[in-house]
Order: sequence, then C-alpha cells, then structure tokens
Amino acid sequence: MSRQTSSQDVYTSFLAAIASFCFIGTGPIWTRESEIGSIPTGIFRMLLALPVLVGFHLWDNGLEPEYQKQGLGKPQWRSCCFLLLISGFTQAAGMIFLNLSVTLTTVLLASLMNQTEIFFQVIAGVIIFKESCSGCSFISGFSLSVAGTVLVILGPTLLGTVYTYPYSVAVSYIGDAFGIGAAICFTIDLVVMKKVRAFIRSGPVTFWSVFLAACFSIIAYIPIRIFILTDDIFIPVTLRGWLILIGNAVFAQILCTVLYVYSVRDCPAVLFALAEVCSTVVSTVLAWIIYGESLNYIQIIGVVACVLGLVVVKLQPRDVLVFCRRIWCCDQKASETPYSSMK
Repeated sequence: MSRQTSSQDVYTSFLAAIASFCFIGTGPIWTRESEIGSIPTGIFRMLLALPVLVGFHLWDNGLEPEYQKQGLGKPQWRSCCFLLLISGFTQAAGMIFLNLSVTLTTVLLASLMNQTEIFFQVIAGVIIFKESCSGCSFISGFSLSVAGTVLVILGPTLLGTVYTYPYSVAVSYIGDAFGIGAAICFTIDLVVMKKVRAFIRSGPVTFWSVFLAACFSIIAYIPIRIFILTDDIFIPVTLRGWLILIGNAVFAQILCTVLYVYSVRDCPAVLFALAEVCSTVVSTVLAWIIYGESLNYIQIIGVVACVLGLVVVKLQPRDVLVFCRRIWCCDQKASETPYSSMK
C-alpha cells in the first residue's frame, strides 16, 4: 500500500530541506574560521560526526522493503560495496576541492562554482538515469547563471571599487576551478548514492560513505602535508579551535545530513530545487557580514540571476504540474472531511 502524503508533510519537508541547506551554507565560514588547515578541518568534520552517524546507522539499518525477504545476492553485495568505495572517494575529493576553493578564493565565488553541481546533476540524470530534461530550460537557466556569475565577478570593477581576494587574482581562478571540481565530485557521489539506495537503507549508506570518505581524506592528506602544505596545522591547540571543529561537525555535517534525509522523502522537486540554493545565499551573506566581502547591488543582481538560473535548470515543467496537482488533491481531501478529527 502506497503512503499517502498530506500537504502538511510537504510543507514540513520543505522547511527541513531549507534548514538542511542553510546549515550546509555555514560550512565555508567554519572552514575559514578554523585555526588548522582547510583539509584537516574537513577531516575532523567527518570524524566528529561518525559517533552520531553510528546511531543513525543502528536506527535506520537493513535493506529496502522489497529486498527484506529475499535479501541481496553476492553480485549485488559486491556492487554495493564497490559503489560505496566510489562514494567515499568522491566525497573525500569533493571535500578537499571545496575547502581549498573556500581558502583560495572568495566565499561567494566558491559557493557559486560549487552550485554548478546542479548542471552536472541534470546532465548525469539524462545520460545515466534516462530522465527527461527540457532543453529550453537547461539552456536558458545555464545562460542566466553565466550572466549572473559575470556580474558577480565584474560588479566591483563596474563601480570602480577593488575586489578583495584572499590572495591574488590568479590564485582565485585556481580556487574557482577547485569549486567546479568539487561540483563534479559531488555529482558523481549523488549518482552512486542513488544506485546504492535502491538496495540499502539510508542509515548504513550514510555512515559507511562518510567513514570511507574520512579514510580516503586522511590517505590523500598525508602526501599533501609532506610535499605541498608543509606548514599546515593538523591538530587545534586552543579551545576555540576545537569548538569551531565541533560546530562544523554539528551544523555542516550532522544536522544537515539528518534534515536532508528526512526531507527527500516528501519534498517535491519544485520545492527541493528552491531550497537547494539556500546554501549559496547563506554563505554569501555570512561572508559579507563577517569578512566584509564585496556585495554591491550589481553583485546582488548577479547572485539572484545565478539562483534563478539554477532553479530553472533543476525544474522541469512536468515537476511543476505534478506539484500543483499534488497540493490541490491534498487540499481537496482535507476540505472534504473537515470534522473527521472530531468523530
């Protein structure tokens, strides 16, 4: 019997999705504030979250309902294990690229480059999962986002002000490239997770993917620390440093993961796409308040254009129609039995 979803469930899931992506948006700020290197900050974020994810693993353990009785064969188990390894590797690579991007360029540009993940998601959905995609929506959304990004970059120049980068302009371009690299890695991880979740419940998938990502991150960081980032600090030495790492794990890993898993069940694609861009808005506003990063009216227009472009790309006309029909049917059913709760 299929589960009936009420409009209240939809709204609650939408709020959970917004909260999840808002917590994700705090990640770049925690990384900037950390007194240790950007890569160790990401490693500690995953390690400190593992104890909570163990509880989530135990609470939501096992196979999906259709595989509960017959179980999985050896080929399926081998496939799932291999896919989890890929998920851990891509999560580790995405974390390293994103944290380096936040360090080398502005938070605004790093967030916008990472949001290009939505374009790669649509392309992967069409090629791998044979999902439908409106070419007009993709081209118009992509064009709008590119135009918005140009406005964000050229905004200070057009107003005759200086754009303050953490390092130089050339280094900032490298940071932007890392942001796009992170988007590609997270897209691959999404594709892999979608395949694994067809067999296994979210608890073990979440725990093992984060655990493997932490392991791969440590393995990758060792040669980076020895040969490249020789002055990097791995262990915080002050209470403030540890509190920042704990806050990063709680908000940018644990809370966002739990709320994300809760929201994906009932949140329609229309509302989920709107919630997904909240991370960019939150990180941009926080960077403007805390670090005084440039955010003039031209850049605000550019950010709005980027956000609208991302929403247009992610949404399909069919999703909008399904969402409207779903809400209408739920409201109709509620209005037909207004006194049912009093009987």
